[in-house]
Amino acid sequence: MKAKSDNNGSNEPIARFLLHSKWINKANKTVKHQAFQPDNRTGTFELSTYRIAGLSNKEILRTGNLVSQDAGGKNLYGFASLQEIHFTDQNLQLHTDNIPRQGHTNILNWPTGKDDIKLIRLELARLAEFVPI
Repeated sequence: MKAKSDNNGSNEPIARFLLHSKWINKANKTVKHQAFQPDNRTGTFELSTYRIAGLSNKEILRTGNLVSQDAGGKNLYGFASLQEIHFTDQNLQLHTDNIPRQGHTNILNWPTGKDDIKLIRLELARLAEFVPI
């Protein structure tokens, strides 16, 4: 499937699947900023997310379980629900490549400074809604 890179700042829902309990504040049921730490293994900062517009709860759960399996069978605690505009407002770019599965979207264009990245992570955590599975 062709890669999608809208970056139109829409209200389209985006899910960041939560595979670590330490990414969740259990006391107030919110997402911690650590959940939004981009990966830098490829030399470019990327955050793996999924577009979930139009998906049923069952389809979202199935996708989350596949993500969990891909990560070596880690527990799936839920997902952080955000909107595309939450990323684009931070000057981040969304690139939907549908790899390894439909809806997979990398969040790109992260700054290189640790402090700048942390500020974005804190803002995303503030905006995120925790959806338990």
